[in-house]
Amino acid sequence: MENRTVNRREVLQGLLLSIGYAGGLAACSERETAELTSPVAGDGASALRYYSDEEFSFVAQLADELIPTTDTPGAVDAGVPEYIDALMAGWASVETQEEHRKVVAVVERELAATSLEDLDAASFGERREELGAYRALKNLIVKVYYVTEPGATLEAGWVSVPGHWEHCAPLEDLTRVRGG
Repeated sequence: MENRTVNRREVLQGLLLSIGYAGGLAACSERETAELTSPVAGDGASALRYYSDEEFSFVAQLADELIPTTDTPGAVDAGVPEYIDALMAGWASVETQEEHRKVVAVVERELAATSLEDLDAASFGERREELGAYRALKNLIVKVYYVTEPGATLEAGWVSVPGHWEHCAPLEDLTRVRGG
């Protein structure tokens, strides 16, 4: 596993890919979208396709600690662990799947020895090079959260149809407080 820093260009590329993936899902019928993203089988039982039960439980716990439920849905409520499971099963190459499993194992091992707060501080501080796996998994969880409907609409304030067109409106009338 390679540790490296992430630059602004890579973050923007990741966000654009996330938006493109969400846009692609919007173009699908409801049935196609459900087949691509739903981790639930027809009988309502959990149908994990990539994660083992233990890996799923760990990713769900980490996602819940990183983005807990507040006045808006948290990562688990938004289906982030299921979304990542479906993404890894349906999109990721074998190499990406293997690398992701290693990342999950490294982060789980690190969290067994320290608190999330200490790990987070170390991964962006004195152990930056060594803890790239944690930053990668945290980045994936956060990106996936903001691609989900609750993350995009309730947390980021995204609106699919932003109102009516005004060709000559003052800028301050058009600037939103949330969601950029």
